[in-house]
Amino acid sequence: MAVIRKNLNQHRDGKMSEADVGEVVKSYLTDAGQDVYCEVDTGAVGRIDIIAVSGRIVTAVELKVRLSMEVLGQAIDRRYYVHRSVAAFPKPKHSRYHGYVLKAVHDATGIGIWEVSDRYVHELYPPRLNRQARSDRIVESLDERQKHQAAGVSCGYWSPFRDTKYALIEFVRKHPGCTLKDAMSGIEHHYKTHSTAYSSMARWIHEGVIKEVERRDGLLYMSDFQAATPAV
Repeated sequence: MAVIRKNLNQHRDGKMSEADVGEVVKSYLTDAGQDVYCEVDTGAVGRIDIIAVSGRIVTAVELKVRLSMEVLGQAIDRRYYVHRSVAAFPKPKHSRYHGYVLKAVHDATGIGIWEVSDRYVHELYPPRLNRQARSDRIVESLDERQKHQAAGVSCGYWSPFRDTKYALIEFVRKHPGCTLKDAMSGIEHHYKTHSTAYSSMARWIHEGVIKEVERRDGLLYMSDFQAATPAV
């Protein structure tokens, strides 16, 4: 499927920015009838540039301004949590040998490899379906507001996890020495049940994903790490 987009905000040297790549890929997936979410913060799995959902199939797309081991590695890491994982980047000007390497990566890992121009997405190697994907963490992080965000933009993104995280931080700031159970019962969160919220947030605090809060003797306190909490 060809996607035509004009007047992209390219660099002066004609190269595509990550936002440019994201705009073309987002349009490509939207035109294919998929629900597209951008800059999805999934917590411990990390922030994913694009999540596309078609029925029960979840696809992750990682974007970069050039072919690199970083974008391939990100796509490989995501494949355990989604049914299809893709690395997307502008087509290199000099591609005499890289095709052999990309085919080997695709054959070994099953990730999709897409080359993007200012008008088209070329599925050089389509992603293989992972029927064993553990996509629950991804799906629970999706929200309609993410459909209106731009992909490939590193700031200003929103996520359900981010809302829950800052609600917890603010609760602990106001109620130092509270239990995690009391905190999760006292805030609005994006998890389906309080028990899921409790176990998930306990893990994120323990693993340092939520650096602003620490747990001592079963009680929650603000840590020495004081990140700014968005105004509510």
